[in-house]
Amino acid sequence: MKKFLVVPAMLFSIASFAQTHQHVASEVPDAVRYCDVHGAFERLVNENPGIEDEILESERELEEFTRNFAESGLENARVDYIITVVFHIIHADGLENISDEQVYDAIEILNEDFNLGNVDISAVIPEFQGIVANVGVEFRLARLDPEGECTKGIVRVYSTQTNSGGENLKTISPTWPRAKYMNVWVAADLSGGAAGYTYTPGSVNGFWGAEADGIVIKHSYVGSIGTGSPTRSRALTHEVGHWINLRHPWGGTNDPGLESNCDSDDSVSDTPNTIGWTSCTLYGESCGSLDNVQNFMEYSYCSRMFTNGQKSRMLAALNSPTANRNQLWSEATLNSTGVLTEGTLCEIDFGANIREICTGDSIVFNDYSFHDVINREWTFEGGFPATSSDQQVVVYYNEPGLYNVGLQVGNGVQTLNETAPQYIRVWSSEGQQLPYIEDFEAGTGILANWSLQNTDSENTWEITNQTGVSGNHSLRLGNRYNPAGQIDEVMSKTINMSDTTVSIAISFKYAYARRNTGNDERLSLWISNDCGESWSLRAMLNGEFETAPYTTADWYPSSAAQWQEVIVDNITQSHYVSNFRFKFKFESDGGNNIYIDDINIGNSQSLSVENFVNDANVSLFPNPATDEVHIRIESAVPFDYDLTIFNTIGQSVFSADNRYFAGGSDQLNINTGALPSGVYLVNIQTRGGNKIVKRLVISR
Repeated sequence: MKKFLVVPAMLFSIASFAQTHQHVASEVPDAVRYCDVHGAFERLVNENPGIEDEILESERELEEFTRNFAESGLENARVDYIITVVFHIIHADGLENISDEQVYDAIEILNEDFNLGNVDISAVIPEFQGIVANVGVEFRLARLDPEGECTKGIVRVYSTQTNSGGENLKTISPTWPRAKYMNVWVAADLSGGAAGYTYTPGSVNGFWGAEADGIVIKHSYVGSIGTGSPTRSRALTHEVGHWINLRHPWGGTNDPGLESNCDSDDSVSDTPNTIGWTSCTLYGESCGSLDNVQNFMEYSYCSRMFTNGQKSRMLAALNSPTANRNQLWSEATLNSTGVLTEGTLCEIDFGANIREICTGDSIVFNDYSFHDVINREWTFEGGFPATSSDQQVVVYYNEPGLYNVGLQVGNGVQTLNETAPQYIRVWSSEGQQLPYIEDFEAGTGILANWSLQNTDSENTWEITNQTGVSGNHSLRLGNRYNPAGQIDEVMSKTINMSDTTVSIAISFKYAYARRNTGNDERLSLWISNDCGESWSLRAMLNGEFETAPYTTADWYPSSAAQWQEVIVDNITQSHYVSNFRFKFKFESDGGNNIYIDDINIGNSQSLSVENFVNDANVSLFPNPATDEVHIRIESAVPFDYDLTIFNTIGQSVFSADNRYFAGGSDQLNINTGALPSGVYLVNIQTRGGNKIVKRLVISR
């Protein structure tokens, strides 16, 4: 029989009892690494000086309450313990933005584990079958938020801080009142490599803990589907156990496997003393008796059970006023969170697994409307099928365009309607032929040839008519007024590079200014060989890549000298496909505006844009041409040059080498009667290495 543990009056013991429990994100038990015993608890103490004594007193009071509760036998009273849950999903549009279905699956697993409904309970070894507990706690997703508005208990917030999650998540998506909700924050990754952590009730009983109280967990440890897995799905059960005042079977540390743990304890009478396990050694003995390796509070990755003693301890916490746990399951609370009724139809909501595809591809649509939807009617403009009444629908698109999606849902009494304009973008699976030249002078809107990713709804990429390299237009991001931390992407239409027989490169010019020396911003170029489903990084500009002096004004480039050219020639042959795409991604840090112009894709040997150091002016006319084109050169400086005309696959169709320009103006007349209709590049290369490229269209 174990002695009941009283908290020693030492700060280290306080930290051990009131610790933040962090469990490392590894699916392979013998690869587990463990985190600092203090973890986020120490940060909480550092941010709130002088709270140690209050934590110690809260822990003592809760331990005394727990002892009295166990002696009273109240854990055997028939009580419906229902806890309302809200999931805060912090995401940057990655895999961490888990589906509603994955959240529902996680809730289902919690309810199975806490109510003896898990199918693997029969796998508990016979020696512990007699103390397997039906805890009798049910978890339900919120139906009403703190303001009494309809919710499905899932909040989604965009933030790149999801990649280093921790206490920062609780500011990004603030805590719902802990007296009514169990808060769960989901992130892409956690600082320190943990799978999840939480606080025990006594450590957050004070005012300082109200905003911190809850569970933080990595997305791949939520549920058994989607990004989760059956092996990792009990991590949330484990963290909820801590949240309701359970400790590890080896005591108040995060570190199993230490011989000294035999002298430690978890304050539960029927969990054998153990040093803890990171492997599923079912008949392991570490402290002189058989260990409960299959306990949900172990690290063994074969969790199956809570014990009756753990049940008593958790129910004691739920009946204690410590950290408001006794208010969670009151009828008044459950009515205010809406979980005692089926809910009424209050919100229409739908989503798609992808928003951009190429012709012939499909999109999966899901209806997320709530609550009590019994009928629905989809309309898919341009899609097949054009209508459906299913909750999930696979729709194919065969023609390029921007398409609306509509949904009507009903519960037999009322209906709700929603139409999302231009919700789906379909690009041609056989894109524009090379060469690709974009100077933004055509005057079309940006959505004619580009798509945007702007999750923060701040300023994003647009076509401006106020500045350009070779004209008055360019691509502009008004970053001067964007807060730091924003990400804006502009993605091209599809380009057909499947017929090329030469090496391909991408060139572009940019102009950029910072507001101060501390701005650390990034412009990157990405390419895709599958219509934008996946992307590969090919160029990154960051740090001191500005082309103009610092300025706090709303900056525009004022001369050609404030533009810089970038040529990217690491385009691998695996990207020579018919549905090639590229995108620019800008990550802001409080700097100034950035501009892009004169984007070209073509033969890497001839590719560049207007780049004469001697300010030569080259013009083509007529353009489009039929049987003849006139090439006019104007410059005050003489030079030697070669002239070559390339077709769309990089082949030379005309060349004039070793030519001399004496200065002033000169005109070269070229017969194009034998050339097929199409797009060509006129390349002029000087002996000094400068070049200029012009686009020529032949049309008959």
